[in-house]
Amino acid sequence: YNEQEEKDKILILDWIRNNENAFSRENTVAHMTASAWVVNKDRTKVLMVYHNIYSSWSWLGGHADGETDLLSVAVREVKEEAGLNVKAIRIIAIQDRNLHNIPPYAYNVCKVFVLCEIESGYFRPNIETDESAYFGLEELPILAKEKNNEEQIKMCFAAYYDRNWQVLFD
Repeated sequence: YNEQEEKDKILILDWIRNNENAFSRENTVAHMTASAWVVNKDRTKVLMVYHNIYSSWSWLGGHADGETDLLSVAVREVKEEAGLNVKAIRIIAIQDRNLHNIPPYAYNVCKVFVLCEIESGYFRPNIETDESAYFGLEELPILAKEKNNEEQIKMCFAAYYDRNWQVLFD
């Protein structure tokens, strides 16, 4: 955690306070999303789904769609995309999507990464996803780079193992 991250945190929070639709896709300047970081019981691999829109693998997550509790958004997205019930533990990072994912969008997306633990359930194929699997860093599949990349996966693994992790802000 450094001085720049503190300034970024203040900017993000001010932007949210001053934009009543910051949590809606209708905001054409920027809006909020939540990504769920779910690991296996051995804590060595991340849960990913084969995303039909991107024809590649991604972790779970999506748009806030008006919900201001981004931990709840992460939990909702895991249920929708994988059929699992999870508990949100903590926020790992808040990133500007256009700084980390390709291709850049004409608008900004503020991505909140949330560490989650599985409580119950099992994967069910659905309109968004066909299958799920756990992957370690050394065995990553072709990623949906619009949603996640190897740098972000490494960051989340590091956060998961570090009990003193400080939320990263872009």
